Amino acid sequence: MPIQADETPRTHTADDSREPFMKVAIWVFNILAFLAFIAFAGLMLLGGYHGSTENETMVKIRSDPFKVMYSLTEPEELKLWIGGLTNVQMLSEDLAHVGSTARMTVEQDETRTVMDAKITEYEPEERIVIAYSNDKFEGRGTYLLDYRPPRTHVIYTLEIQYKTFWDKLLSPIVEGKTQEKIEHDLNELRYRVEHTP
Repeated sequence: MPIQADETPRTHTADDSREPFMKVAIWVFNILAFLAFIAFAGLMLLGGYHGSTENETMVKIRSDPFKVMYSLTEPEELKLWIGGLTNVQMLSEDLAHVGSTARMTVEQDETRTVMDAKITEYEPEERIVIAYSNDKFEGRGTYLLDYRPPRTHVIYTLEIQYKTFWDKLLSPIVEGKTQEKIEHDLNELRYRVEHTP
């Protein structure tokens, strides 16, 4: 007896009729998302945003500027108040002089950053400027100390210029996280100085 083909009519569902439409919609969405990304990148890089950030914060520390400056320049002290700082390797003999250089390692949020830090300006108990650099960015950190007994006002400004395309693109996002970090770090500095004999 010959085998007969199944003549049962195929049932069409609503999903079958929508399938071609969904494929087209996804394709259009991907194209628009890509064009939006290109436009965003163009505006950021060509429209005046050059991948640089600037952050500033201030803290009042109940102590004299000599003690504050010690915590800003002594390698072991730095690790006590800079979040994620795990290692400070001195590359020069002098600690707090113009030209003093160190290699710093920061590990935070599952990211490891190694950078060189060099003192470019130094006025004891008043001002210290540090240049930071690695393969992704160059930066400049400035600490200004203003003694108004019994407190030392510390103003910290951090300027960063990113080098790679992706880092430049993400710099507006990084800027906000950087602000949170330096505010937290300077509060740790205040606590450390005020609670250390």
